[in-house]
Amino acid sequence: MYFCLVVMFTSCRILVPDENVAFDSKKSMEKVDRYVHYIPPVWRTEPHTEKVRQLFSSLFQYKVTGYLEELLSPIITPILLMFSLRHKSLDIVDFYQRFTVHV
Repeated sequence: MYFCLVVMFTSCRILVPDENVAFDSKKSMEKVDRYVHYIPPVWRTEPHTEKVRQLFSSLFQYKVTGYLEELLSPIITPILLMFSLRHKSLDIVDFYQRFTVHV
């Protein structure tokens, strides 16, 4: 029980930003450009706008979101396959049979 509380507290603490750090959107976007090697020109000229923030967050998600998707995908995928893709199962099997290369 104690271990679970410590893990929850530590993981939540990671998500809280440091209060003493001033955010400079232009410098942050320059760091992103160094690693990604291409960003749209609008991101360089207007990194502080809401439009750029929305575009950026649609391409780069938080680590927590990625981890949750990875953890939930083995649960959600079979449910999707059982219910929403049931009527397409023969087409899926046929696709694999036609386009599988045997070595």
